[in-house]
Amino acid sequence: MEDYGKVAATFIDMQTGRAVRVAPALDIRRHACAYAPDEPRHYFAQMLGYQVMPDEEMFTIIEVQLTSLARYVRQLRCMRRRNYERA
Repeated sequence: MEDYGKVAATFIDMQTGRAVRVAPALDIRRHACAYAPDEPRHYFAQMLGYQVMPDEEMFTIIEVQLTSLARYVRQLRCMRRRNYERA
């Protein structure tokens, strides 16, 4: 089975405009299993590995430049749920 899904998040400091993109490392699954060598089930070995892996091995973190379109996305604080929603 091949997983072609892509998961990443971009975090923006709205005051400075600085943004970083955080994504899983390309070889994260293989490395995670190495942290649980006694677990014979591949999925569970990954889950155990993720709990103890250093962040530097789990993620790639790069600084990114926002496009002009991204700069105009406004967020409002939802007072009822205390989370953020796009306007």
